[in-house]
Amino acid sequence: MLGNKHHRENLPFIIDGKGSDSVNTRKFRPGIKGNQGDLLTTLVACAGLPLNSPIGIATKQITEIKI
Repeated sequence: MLGNKHHRENLPFIIDGKGSDSVNTRKFRPGIKGNQGDLLTTLVACAGLPLNSPIGIATKQITEIKI
């Protein structure tokens, strides 16, 4: 398998814990669209840390996992 053939689509992520009750976890959510940058940006925002810009290739925050 060649490394340049990998895609950033349909990657499964597991989020455990509660994030001080700021993240809605422990549920399977098959319809969420986003990438790993979107996930990291959302988790940092849920932790209350200020961001000057999105992380990596992020284009949005994933509202389905925010409380």
